[in-house]
Amino acid sequence: TTPFAYIEGGIVSQGVIDPQEFGFELAPKEAILGGSATDNAKITRDIFANKANRAKQDIVILNAGFALFADGKARDIKEAFEIARDGIESGKAQKHLELISQVSNRF
Repeated sequence: TTPFAYIEGGIVSQGVIDPQEFGFELAPKEAILGGSATDNAKITRDIFANKANRAKQDIVILNAGFALFADGKARDIKEAFEIARDGIESGKAQKHLELISQVSNRF
């Protein structure tokens, strides 16, 4: 389980989340470790292309889901995880990554 806290309307709420309740699998820390800058760039591209190992993909979906929820883009955390997962599985996230890469390469 993972503890969390968020502020809404000036009120701090705290809780604990079990990622397995949302379909995420437990994985050893070694499964999500990165490497060199080159390795990490490839891992990132693989995640956004829906080609990374499940543990790496899940950690990105978890973090993106919390960010979406915190930004009010989802009614609840379950919906936020679904939006994040869809972004990767549909290819939308990869298209955004490619756009960011193209823009950054201009400078």
